[in-house]
Parts: sequence; structure tokens; C-alpha cells
Amino acid sequence: MNRTCLILMIGGFVLIAIAAIIFPNKYLNYQIHDSKQFVTVKLIELPNCNSGYRDKFLKLEYKGVKYILRISCKYVRDYQPGQQIQMLHKEGTSNFLFENEDVIFELIFDFIIASLGIIIVGIAIRNNKKINSEETSRH
Repeated sequence: MNRTCLILMIGGFVLIAIAAIIFPNKYLNYQIHDSKQFVTVKLIELPNCNSGYRDKFLKLEYKGVKYILRISCKYVRDYQPGQQIQMLHKEGTSNFLFENEDVIFELIFDFIIASLGIIIVGIAIRNNKKINSEETSRH
């Protein structure tokens, strides 16, 4: 296997591995969103949406346990610390979702990553076979 095909193969498998690692959590979020099971949580600390940091974190409390969620500011603009709100949740998990979160897009994005990885591996295999057949025909 030549170097280019090997690099493509490794890159494709890395994408497939990333998709496989993030898929269970994205699928759980989809199931939680689809279940429409709401719980009441207390907002402890809202993110500073004026800062330049990309990741924003929301601190909330549910049944006496504190959770930290990475979120987009668009979901918390109208809330205040100490406020109680309804969020989607599945008991036994640490996943909490706002009703209007786009979980389908995240699931589709994961499939796109996996598909891209599969395509890249396929291209690497095809190119490797082509190179091997050219080398065989020269001898």
C-alpha cells in the first residue's frame, strides 16, 4: 500500500471512529427529544453570551444534583438565574434538552461524518488496487 492510500485509509477510519463515538449520545438526545418527557429544573448560572468564547455552559439543578450543559446562547436569552423551567430529560442520564433544540441536525451530521469516512476508505482501497494492478502489469 502506498503512502497516499495509507493516509487516506487512516483518515477515513478516524472519521468513522469519531462518528461511532458520538453517535450513542446524539441518538440518546434524539430519543429524549422524541419522548417529550419534561422535568422542572432550576437554572443556577447562565452563560456570559457577550464573551468571545465559543462554548457556553449552563449550570442547572435537578433533584438536588447540579449539572453543567454546553449550550448555544439562543436557548437561554429569555431566562434568569434562579428561574425554574421545563426541559426534556430521561431519568438516569445527564442529558437535558430544550424543546426547540435541533437534535435531528446533529444526528444527520453524524451520519455525514460516517459516510464521508466510508467514502474515503473506499477511495483509498480503489486507488490502492489500481496502483497494485499497474505495478503488476509493468512486471
